[in-house]
Amino acid sequence: MSQYDTLLEMRRILRNRPGVVAMARTPSNLPANLETRRLVEAYVESNCRIVDVEPAYQIGRSAQIAIWGDCRGGPRAGQAPQ
Repeated sequence: MSQYDTLLEMRRILRNRPGVVAMARTPSNLPANLETRRLVEAYVESNCRIVDVEPAYQIGRSAQIAIWGDCRGGPRAGQAPQ
């Protein structure tokens, strides 16, 4: 549980139109903050293109990290990896 309003904070960050976004393909910490996740997914789908998917290793597990780029060039269809 965070003491911060993560949805409000993510809206503030996305208002600044980040040029690169990295996010796990599937949440590894449950329960996931689905409202914030949907906000980021909507941003990358309408403003970015997928650049790569890379593994991130943690003790006892790994996760796939999707990386979107070219986000500041205006609306672009960027499909999240399946």
